[in-house]
Amino acid sequence: MRESYLCRLLPFDSIRQTIWAKYKRLLRALLSHGVRQGESFAYTLISDQLPQGDDGQCERAVVAAHALLFYAKSPRWLPIWTLLREHEAFGKKLVVKIAHGSSGWVPPFLTEDELADLYLWVVEHYPPAEYPLPETTMFSGAVDSIALWRDSLVQRLRERGTQQAAAALRRIVGEQPEIADRLNLEWILLDAQKLAVRRTWQPFGPGDLLALLYHRHIRLVQSGGQLLEVVMEALADLERRFGDETPAWRDVWDRVPTVVCPACGEKIRPERTLYRPLEEDEFSDYLKRHLMVQLKERGVIANREVEISSRERTDIHIDAVRYDQRGAIYDRVTVIIEVKVCWNRAWKTAMEEQLVTRYLEGNTCRDGLFLLGWFLCGGWDQEGDYRYADTPKLSIEEARTSLHAQADALSGRGRHVKALVLDARIKRYPAPAQSEPVSPN
Repeated sequence: MRESYLCRLLPFDSIRQTIWAKYKRLLRALLSHGVRQGESFAYTLISDQLPQGDDGQCERAVVAAHALLFYAKSPRWLPIWTLLREHEAFGKKLVVKIAHGSSGWVPPFLTEDELADLYLWVVEHYPPAEYPLPETTMFSGAVDSIALWRDSLVQRLRERGTQQAAAALRRIVGEQPEIADRLNLEWILLDAQKLAVRRTWQPFGPGDLLALLYHRHIRLVQSGGQLLEVVMEALADLERRFGDETPAWRDVWDRVPTVVCPACGEKIRPERTLYRPLEEDEFSDYLKRHLMVQLKERGVIANREVEISSRERTDIHIDAVRYDQRGAIYDRVTVIIEVKVCWNRAWKTAMEEQLVTRYLEGNTCRDGLFLLGWFLCGGWDQEGDYRYADTPKLSIEEARTSLHAQADALSGRGRHVKALVLDARIKRYPAPAQSEPVSPN
């Protein structure tokens, strides 16, 4: 009765606006006081599918997302980000709402990578050519507000002063080089890198300097590039051991057992002893154990603690970290090694497709090593091991030349890629004759 009476007195739009204004104020009050039911209801509005053309439901989702970002004590970004990417109308309305009334406010709880993702989305939907930064302090409205808020995203990244923020800005520059040039993002990246160095740098202690004087194998590491050099030194030492007087190549080769004649039971001895190399994942595990001994247990790196792990079957992640007085990590440099063996047919393309694209692109780690285990030699059981036929009949020098050229081409824009062909051949046997042309790919 009251509702019908009110409808006769006021237009329907006025009634809806009045109820909606009270609803927004109520939702903000519930979130400000930490009422869980109010927060759950807000996330329900965001998680619901928004049908195209339903402006009312879209508007409610925008209000809920805006209220969560501004008033919730610990808002969850993932539901908002998911809907923002999937529903363009929602995303644009939310950006306009934040930009128009936030005065440069950026959600402080977003990680560096989340800020970079949000900036790339905003750049895509509000390109600088159509939404340029204002040249004066006289604003013209929503266009200037969006441009200024878009700029505040990268400024907040710069102000973080962390290596992760610098890496996120580096990713933005790499994915949008034209926009980076237009908005001078290279200079912002440079400032972020300098700020990160100032905030994380600590002078070497007396113990570190004395260790350098008394132990020639000790190294001080301050960057991923320096860690990469230390890793390559450790692997070069392993390669020398493979050719020592008491060679270590035996660790990565299995001797072919003597065949027993089924008729007479006598052993059929071959003219010479033959071997078969370890499988690729076993070879990667062997390299990981060697690096753990060389870098971690022997303390080759003086000023950091080394952590070595594997995330996938044949990759090796090496982290050199520093801890503050509370035991929290405040500085980390990382090197990723992608291991392949010569009979793996993907070794000519894996440096780009796996090491760079899968691990280094969009990652805080920018230093990678592609390691190829080279086993091609006369001691290999050519007839009994199918892997021998899958190995290209190249010299080790040709393989090195090809991979070094690839590594040089893939390096740049803050990314450092190195290639190492590890000589694991049995030295007492001559190398087989070459029969394949060299390919740079």
